[in-house]
Amino acid sequence: MDIQTRFCEYFRQAANISQRIGIELEHFVMAEQKPLAYLGGVLNILNKIKDKFIDSYYENGFLLGLEAENFYLSLEPGAQLEVSTKPFDSLDEARSAFEKFYEIIAPALKEEAAKLLCVPVLSEDLVDSIKIIPKKRYEYMDKYFEKTGKFGKYMMRATASAQVSVDYSSERDFVRKYRAAYIMSPFLALLSADSLASDGNYLKRVGIWRGVDPCRTAIVPDLFSDDFGFSSYTDYLLKIPAIFIPSQDGFIYTGEESMQSISGRVNMDEAMIEHFLSMVFPDIRLKKYIEIRIADSMPYEKALAYAGLIKNIFYNEDLVDGILEKYKNVGICDIIDAQTEAQKNGKNAQIYGRYAGGEISNLLDDAAKYGKEEEFKSLLSFKV
Repeated sequence: MDIQTRFCEYFRQAANISQRIGIELEHFVMAEQKPLAYLGGVLNILNKIKDKFIDSYYENGFLLGLEAENFYLSLEPGAQLEVSTKPFDSLDEARSAFEKFYEIIAPALKEEAAKLLCVPVLSEDLVDSIKIIPKKRYEYMDKYFEKTGKFGKYMMRATASAQVSVDYSSERDFVRKYRAAYIMSPFLALLSADSLASDGNYLKRVGIWRGVDPCRTAIVPDLFSDDFGFSSYTDYLLKIPAIFIPSQDGFIYTGEESMQSISGRVNMDEAMIEHFLSMVFPDIRLKKYIEIRIADSMPYEKALAYAGLIKNIFYNEDLVDGILEKYKNVGICDIIDAQTEAQKNGKNAQIYGRYAGGEISNLLDDAAKYGKEEEFKSLLSFKV
C-alpha cells in the first residue's frame, strides 16, 4: 500500500457516526506573577498529585504526563499544563472531568504558592526566562523554529490555547465540517478572545502562531477545490518538513527533510502516521477527528460554553450547510484577510464584507434556534 493510500485509509477508518466532543485547555502555572519552571516547580506539583491518577508518562526519567479515568494531563513546551478530556457525548461529562482535575490539583498548587491562569499569551518580556521542559521533541522544535520565523520561541514558551474536536462520519462529512470550520475561524477566534492586548492586537496569540513556520500553519491549498478530501490533506501534510521522527532509541532530528521523503524509509505504522499528523499546526487539523484550534485559552466555564457552541453548530447538518451556502464565495485569501482584520479591529472588523459583531450574533441565534441553548448560554453575552 503506497503512502497516500495508507493515510487515506487511516482517515476513512476513523470516520464514525458518534457526535462526541473533545476539549484541550492549556493553563499557565504561575507563582508571584511569573510562570513556574518545570524543575523545582511544575514537576513538584505533578509528583504531589500522581497517586490520584491511573497512569504516568515519563521521558528520560522526567514525569511529563498523567492519565485519569476521563482526562489526561500533559505539558506544553514552556511547562504550560494541558488538560485533555477524553471524547464525551455530553458536556456534563466534560464538566465533571475539569472539576475533578481542579479538585485534585488545588492542594498541590496551594503548597507551591501557585495558581493556574487561562490566558492566551504572557508578556513578551517573560519569554527569555522560560525554559523548555526536558522533552526531546520540544528541543528539536525549538531548534528548528529559530530558522523559520520570528515567533517560534514566543509560541512555545508563552502562549496557551483551547482546542475542541468533533467527529466526522465520512469523507464528505469531513469536507463539509472542515471547510465550515475554516470559514468560521475568525468568528470563533473572536468569541474566545481575551481582552485587547496592550499593543492593540485583539488576537495576539493567533498572530504569534502565524509567525512560527508559514508552511506548518498554512491553510491546505486545495481547501475549496472540487476534489478536496483526505488525499488533498495528505498531499499538504507530506510536503512539510518533519523536523524529527521517533525511533527505538528516542528521536532522530531530520531537519528540513519532508515527510514524503522520510516515509519511504521508515515503518509507516499507525504511530508514525499520528506523529506526522501532530507535526502540522493549521487552525483546523485533521487526525482521527477534526480539531478546531483557533481559540485562545480561557477559563474552563467559558471553554465549556465554547465547546457547546461548536457541538451545536457542527453536529447540525442544516447549520453547516447554511454556513457553506452563506459564504459560498469565500476563498483561502478571504479567510486569511478576515483573520488579519479580526486581529486589528475585533468585533468591529469587516469580515467577508460583513460586520463581525453582527455575524457572531447571527451565529449564536442560529445555534440557539437549532440546538441546545443551555450548552452555550453564557456566550450569548457576545451578541450585539
